[in-house]
Amino acid sequence: MYFLLAFLVGVLVLLSIIINSKLANCMGMYSSMIITYFISIIILLVSMIFFNKNIVVDFSIDNFYIYLGGALGIIVLFLSNNIVGKIPAVNMTIFIIVGQLITAFIIELIMYNNFEIKKVLGNLIILYGIKKLPRK
Repeated sequence: MYFLLAFLVGVLVLLSIIINSKLANCMGMYSSMIITYFISIIILLVSMIFFNKNIVVDFSIDNFYIYLGGALGIIVLFLSNNIVGKIPAVNMTIFIIVGQLITAFIIELIMYNNFEIKKVLGNLIILYGIKKLPRK
């Protein structure tokens, strides 16, 4: 079940990137980012009402970096809006996935001391395949 949900996340991420890029082309970069996050807040509030969830905000957590997810989201939105249309969608998607794979590998290595040679080889094979992609 979780594999299916992860697949759905992948589909939604790519659709989100493409739709947000189209919005940025129509309204401008910063206006589109404000609209995107404003709509996100509205959807979040409506879903909280629908599922009867309360807001609990605790800023006493010592690890400040855990609050940076939204900032990273803004950076992702900004960068992806600038990339779409400049390289083919398939290539963009491959580079996004490779970036995620390498980051996941590094996180597992640092946080869990989990080193697997098959993951290194898999990433190298993917990188080799990317090098063989036709350039625009």
